[in-house]
Amino acid sequence: MNLESLDLRILELLEEQNLQQKLQKRILEISEELDSLKQGLKTSEQKMLDEKKDVERLESISIKKIFTNIMGSTAEELEKEKQEYLDAVYQYNAVVDQIEIVQYEAELLHEKKSSQISVDAELGSLIKKKEFYLKGRPGVVSQTINKYDTQLKLLKFQLNDMSEAMQAGEYARAAVLNLESILNQLYRYMNRPKQHRGMMSGFQMKQLAQQSTQVAAVVQTRLNNYEKELRDVYKSLNLSFSLDTYRHFLEQYYRFFVMSWVKRNNLRETLYNLEDIRRQIDHHQNNLIQNQKAHQSEMDELSETKRLYVINA
Repeated sequence: MNLESLDLRILELLEEQNLQQKLQKRILEISEELDSLKQGLKTSEQKMLDEKKDVERLESISIKKIFTNIMGSTAEELEKEKQEYLDAVYQYNAVVDQIEIVQYEAELLHEKKSSQISVDAELGSLIKKKEFYLKGRPGVVSQTINKYDTQLKLLKFQLNDMSEAMQAGEYARAAVLNLESILNQLYRYMNRPKQHRGMMSGFQMKQLAQQSTQVAAVVQTRLNNYEKELRDVYKSLNLSFSLDTYRHFLEQYYRFFVMSWVKRNNLRETLYNLEDIRRQIDHHQNNLIQNQKAHQSEMDELSETKRLYVINA
């Protein structure tokens, strides 16, 4: 297929794609219209039933009561209720007819709508063929396409770095939460009066402290990896996650002559530090999400600009 034939077929497919998009838009509008009509049908049906009950109520009044009390007003009210009931029936039937008309239009549109996937697939394939053909011809066109490709490749690398950083941040945050959970348990034990700690409390506290050292090692490793991944995204970022307060607490915890309130204060400071680290992680994760969206939007716009350039070249 030569360039002229490619351009002709691309134009045909673009027209078909435009038609499909219009049909899809109308189908969505009809879907919303049907939802609204069906909701209106329920309202009309309820009104019709209510009016019918009013008629039946008035008709059930005894003849004796009508003649002895309010014959004239009851008869007028009955005629009024009958008319309101008829109006409600007409309104209900009108909504039913309208739903049938809209459903018929929807069926016709679905019949007209061919496979959007096949049109998009063929169009994308032909645009790639044309791009390959244009790249093989030296000149401004091929240089411009290559420039677009370079920019897109850079954006793709940056998005990949952001994804890796976000994943590292999720792992780091999970590890920090785990360490916080263990140290909070230990803190609760340490804050209990000695007479309420129980016979096994010393053993349990020791176990929690030992468990925290294993988890802390994982935390520091994941924080270091997160720092590295963040610097891949933000080259000049000045950041350092440290568990120095935890290590200081642990040193104090295992020293025999350090008073209990000092150990508790050191542990509380460690928990504050971990909470601060978690807040920093959340801050950086939110920034990454916003930057991802911005880069993806820029990449989408650039891809569309390149696509239109190839089509019109």
